[in-house]
Amino acid sequence: LASWNPSYERRTVVRLEQGMRVGALEEARSARMNVNTAAEKRASATLSLEISRNRIGFYGFNSGVNRTYGFLNDPSLPAYVNAPNGAGGSSLWSSKTFLEITADIRGMLGRLASLSKGAIDIKRDALTLALPTGVAIYLSVTSDFGNSVQDWMTSTFPNIRIETAPELD
Repeated sequence: LASWNPSYERRTVVRLEQGMRVGALEEARSARMNVNTAAEKRASATLSLEISRNRIGFYGFNSGVNRTYGFLNDPSLPAYVNAPNGAGGSSLWSSKTFLEITADIRGMLGRLASLSKGAIDIKRDALTLALPTGVAIYLSVTSDFGNSVQDWMTSTFPNIRIETAPELD
């Protein structure tokens, strides 16, 4: 008989609210400058909500009684694994070669496929590689043949999207 695992981590929903107010005098003054105050405030309110939502996505939200985890503190995620040191003695991509960086990426994807017991197919499934903003520049490291890590990623793993986030710095 087939079944499923009901022991998943329960989450709570976080609802955010942002308001705005435009006074008559404020609207009249901004209209003289050809600025639509209501539209500007509406855009600011939307941006404020997106910033808050993004922050919860990375760090979670804790009001003491809920269980909303983020990308960086979710207890269901596997433990962080350091990249191996390169020939220069460092695990940082800033001191690694093309071959060492691509080996790190292959290692990450291999662990992902292995830990998911094959449920994640790295060649077929759409995936996102999230990198710190200061590290993405090392995707431009080139091989002896002139192709970059970014070129290699695009041709080898076309379904993997690369995104950067300052929260990962």
